[in-house]
Amino acid sequence: SGEEIMAGEDESPVLLITDYDISPDTQWWVKPAITFLALVSISTFALGSFSFNEEVLSRINDSADIVEDGSLNFLYDLSLPLALSVLGTQLLHEAGHVIIAIKDGINIGLPTIVPGFQFGLSGAITPIKSSPKNIKSLFDFAIAGPILGLIASLALLYTGLEMTVFMDAAAQAQLPSVPVEILRSSSLGGGIIDFLLGDGALDSPDPASTMIKLHPYAIAGFGGLVLNA
Repeated sequence: SGEEIMAGEDESPVLLITDYDISPDTQWWVKPAITFLALVSISTFALGSFSFNEEVLSRINDSADIVEDGSLNFLYDLSLPLALSVLGTQLLHEAGHVIIAIKDGINIGLPTIVPGFQFGLSGAITPIKSSPKNIKSLFDFAIAGPILGLIASLALLYTGLEMTVFMDAAAQAQLPSVPVEILRSSSLGGGIIDFLLGDGALDSPDPASTMIKLHPYAIAGFGGLVLNA
């Protein structure tokens, strides 16, 4: 019986017969709607990262007094690299799954990007439509995404920190700001930031209210480390 199987009392082999497509059914609009919300969430995160930048806020207030169209285009130009970088790390994560799926002949569906509060997204769900040929194939499929995502995130984080250090003061003033408390949430990411920026960049008696300006690539790379860990 089912109770005996769950209790481990029935050691008889069990044969589970499924349809070719083993992914759960949902309404056709659900997954696109969730992905759309994730894209909105990523855009909101990218724009919100400038809400702690006093110089950018001052430019927004000045632009609000200008009647001509396109006066806020600069904010779009500032936030676009962060939004694309965050999305790009997740797409590379999904590319890792796709590579193994093609290699091992696993039939998969389109990923659904899931919105999140901290970095605009919390990951993605890729449906498996056919069973992997063995446990090793399933493990390779599962681990390939995080590995590729981590590599991309580390590269972005290092590149962004280097660009942060070597850009002039005027350009640094336009960078998005992140609370130190968030950067401390990852030992790996926070350690890399503290090492490359130096001077105890993350040492603050009040990390919740202390902000640090970083290049969008660095923020996206840090977020990728957290999401792919």
